[in-house]
Parts: sequence; C-alpha cells; structure tokens
Amino acid sequence: MKNIIRIISLIFVVTAIGGCGKSQQYQKSTDFPKGMKTELTEQIKVNAEFQYPENCKNGKCAETQISGQTLWDKQEEIAQLLVQDGNITNEYIDDYGTVQYKIYEIAENNATLVISDDNLNYATDQASYINNVLFSDSRFDDYNGNKYQDKTDLPFMPQKEAWKNVSEVLDKLGVDVSDDVICYVMEHSIMSEEEKKAIARAEEEDTKIPTAKTQWTEDDDCYYFMTYTTWQDYPVLPPVMGEGFDENNVSVIYDKNGIQSLSINGYYPLELKNEVEVVSPEMVLKALEKYFGNIISDDIYEVQRISLCQKVVHVNPDKHSAEIEPVWECRVLVKNSDLPDSSYLQKIYFHAETLKVM
Repeated sequence: MKNIIRIISLIFVVTAIGGCGKSQQYQKSTDFPKGMKTELTEQIKVNAEFQYPENCKNGKCAETQISGQTLWDKQEEIAQLLVQDGNITNEYIDDYGTVQYKIYEIAENNATLVISDDNLNYATDQASYINNVLFSDSRFDDYNGNKYQDKTDLPFMPQKEAWKNVSEVLDKLGVDVSDDVICYVMEHSIMSEEEKKAIARAEEEDTKIPTAKTQWTEDDDCYYFMTYTTWQDYPVLPPVMGEGFDENNVSVIYDKNGIQSLSINGYYPLELKNEVEVVSPEMVLKALEKYFGNIISDDIYEVQRISLCQKVVHVNPDKHSAEIEPVWECRVLVKNSDLPDSSYLQKIYFHAETLKVM
C-alpha cells in the first residue's frame, strides 16, 4: 500500500458486484459458530473462519453512525502532531472534484501533509525511497514483501517499541486500529538490492525509472507497518473495497527519526446508533451459493473467511459526512478452471440485516 502524495491523484478501480433484493427465505439466527468446513456444491467449498466481536450476542450487532470530528475537522491538531517543530512553508486548500484537501508543505525533510474528510497522508522524501523498494502485493511478479520478513528487529529500536510509539500517535489522532499488524523489516542492504532490481525492471520494460537513493546505510533502516481501522473490534471498511484494494488502510514508515510516512484511508469516527439483528454466517453461505450459482463458470470457489464489519457508504463530501452499515465480508479464493495454478482472492459484501449484495 503506497500512498506518497505530492500531487493529489486518486485512481479508483472499482469492481462492480451485482445486487440482489431482500429475500424472506433467509431467516436470522442466534447460533453463530466460529467456523465451518463443508461443500455447498461441487464448485463451492467452505473451509471458513467466522469472525465477529465477542459483544455480538444473541444474533445482534452494532449499527453505527459518524461521531465526533473527522480528520478534516482536526486538521490543525494533526498538523501540530505530525509536523511539530517543522517549518510549514505553505498551506492551502485544493479541490479535486467534489472533495476538498488541506495541503501542508513542510521544509523539514521536504515533507507533505494532505488531509481530507476520511484520508490523511503524510510523507517525507525518505519515505518515497522506501516505497520504491517495497512491492507488497503478492498477486504481481514484482512482489518482494517476503524479502523484508526474515528479521524481527533492527539495531536502532526493537520492532515492538517502534509499534508502541506509532500506536501512541494513532491514539492521539483518535484512530483505533487492529492488533493484527503486518511489519516489513526494511534493512538497508536488502533495500539497496531491491532498488537495483526495480531500476533494471523499469529499464527492461521501458517504464518510468524510480528515483534512486543509490547509497543506502544503516541510517535508512526502518519498519513498515500495515494494519486496518476498527471500532470496538469491528473492522471498519473504507468506501472503496474489494479486488485490487488492500484491506489494510493504515500504513506507517518508522525509522530512528520517527514517522517518515503515515497513511490513513477511509477513516471516520463512529459511535453506537442502535443494536440490530443480523443474519447468521450460515445464511450468508446460502446467499453465497445463490450468488455463485448465477455465474456461468467452471471455476472453483473456496470460502476462507466471513467477517462482520462496519462499512462506510454513501459519502457526502459537501456535508463532510457518510453513512455506515453493518456488513458480512466474504473472502473467497477463486481457482481458475483453465489455469489450475492460477488463483485470486475475491471479496463479496452482504448487508448484515438484509443479505443484499453491497
């Protein structure tokens, strides 16, 4: 997940998933197991973990709404926290379509801070070099995330202490995140080798050559953390989710000098609005069976996980607001019938009350 912003640029690749209406055949249930292994059809296999908060009792879960200040409302506090003693050389508001961005240009480390309703992106020049040598999406040939996971700690600070420091900053921002954290241990010698590979690949493919740091030292060692926003143990899904989008909407680069990059995408503060009765994971499986039954394909579908989440929908940039709905997120591994060794993950979302496809 790379969100180094110098010029506002939003590229949304949205995979449309067809909807279906509310169906009375799906009854609600209070019996929520922790998982299931079965076969729905010859093509649909289930070996799934069911995830939902412990406070989701008797088939009921939280219905939420936006509460408190958005990132846009707290822009001055955010700037003070991240910039600190840095010299802000310029600040202005830029419009991109219907969305407004507050932009700060900072002399120290040639950093940029960009804030909108639900997005925060802070990055220094150093962060751009780091992002150029990490390719964390395993679906692509240039994936190298595994190269940065052989070690646990770097000389300048243990990983746990670094994450503790990052967590304190997130707490001050009022952003709750999951304890399920991915960490890439960015050691300078590996980054140097990966930079050479990236440049060679760009030259071979005749694409833009990334800006090279060339000389890498121990001073460049850093941790690259990735996780996702939560509310009372519910994952909170950004407005744009699905294939092609990483579920981890929070990323941080942390080195001996502190935070070099902080990206928070699709975040809104939430509060309890009501308790609602939701359909059970078993009913979600029936809806999945119907969903895939309408697709003419010989592919094999393996349901791996069904999670109860809060999803941001109906964003209104003019009013700096959005609506939140409870959803079941289904993670499915799709195995191509023509290419047995080729597979990809698909995410399908059902409204947790109505089973309508989101």
